[in-house]
Amino acid sequence: MDDDADGLIDMADPGCTTPQDNDESGGTSQCQNTIDDDVDGLTDMADPGCSTPQDNDESDEPTLLSLGLECVTKNADSTKTAYFSYNNTASADVTVVNNAGAGTVNAFMTDDANITTPPTTFKPGLATGTVAVTFNAPSLTWVVRAAGSAQSQATASDTTPECGAVVPFAECRGFQNGVMTVRLGYDNPNGFAQHFDIGSNNGFTPGAIDRGQPTQFFSGLNSSAIEVGIEDIDTGVTWNINNESIRLDSTLPACAGECTEVSSGSIQEELDQVAVELSALVVRAAEALKASKVRRKRDKVDFRRAKKKAEGYIASAKALTIQIPEVTKTCPDAPQLCVTVDRGPIITQLSSLYAVQRNSVRRTIARAYWRNTGSTGLKARKKLVRAAVTLEQQGNAALAELPRFAEDCE
Repeated sequence: MDDDADGLIDMADPGCTTPQDNDESGGTSQCQNTIDDDVDGLTDMADPGCSTPQDNDESDEPTLLSLGLECVTKNADSTKTAYFSYNNTASADVTVVNNAGAGTVNAFMTDDANITTPPTTFKPGLATGTVAVTFNAPSLTWVVRAAGSAQSQATASDTTPECGAVVPFAECRGFQNGVMTVRLGYDNPNGFAQHFDIGSNNGFTPGAIDRGQPTQFFSGLNSSAIEVGIEDIDTGVTWNINNESIRLDSTLPACAGECTEVSSGSIQEELDQVAVELSALVVRAAEALKASKVRRKRDKVDFRRAKKKAEGYIASAKALTIQIPEVTKTCPDAPQLCVTVDRGPIITQLSSLYAVQRNSVRRTIARAYWRNTGSTGLKARKKLVRAAVTLEQQGNAALAELPRFAEDCE
């Protein structure tokens, strides 16, 4: 009921201070008397000094929380992102929620149904470009009015200046476990961080779009931000950041102090195979001795011993080659926690083992030749001996491909 017959009812009446107030009388407030009380050309709730119709002081309140707009980014997916700033002149956090009854406002005004909700807590001081809002509508307005403060707003539209582009760049390339790695950075010319989610606005092509790249791009020149692996160095990949891109391939320069890698897996297999084939020749030589014209009682025993020795050679060779990693890394600028390892002893032992196997074949074949002909001349260098010499040379050539010194890093 309009108890004081002033045309205003309940909390719309300036005489009501609370819903429990039992006296509606008290006159009309400045913010609903249709008079420009502070003579600023604005009346009642159109005046920024009025927070509610019951506000009896139409003069403008101080701006405790003011908004600004830095720029707008036009994204690769056809959306736009506005970067708003705010300035909280209070010495403590200010919390603002959208509450018409309390006279506080905090809302994004737009036709975009997918718009995010605004932040409600504002830290003291100036926060430049910290509120990023992506939208599809022609314009976006952010309105904020804290308790006891004048209202502030900022509008982003197609006429708003565009933000500076975040530009990715490739620094150099290296290798990790046989895969080319590229060290990447980016340059953000804006005075605030920009955010790009993984996807069409921030991704690699072809292949995996997400390779561990950041989504938050800090202001300024940011070197060595990430390191990514490139499986196909000939085809390469491209990193796109919102219409700016960089191609990554083998034409990039090697990183200074970068560790170089030698794949030893195939060499290790070759070394093992040399030992196996040399041992097989030892057994065949023993078989040739057992089949010679002059037989001895110990031939069978010698043959069994030869087979056992051959198996021992294989086991010894594998015990040495297993100590050679599949990938050997050499770092010219190794950190202090790295220790230089000398694999020379392993290489020497393997080379000696091949020589022992080759000599075993030669001696056994020479004995067989002497039993058959009574001579130990040069003709004793039969086919098996030549094969053993060739295998020994093959093994030593493979050993020569292994770097003697490498870094063992904690």
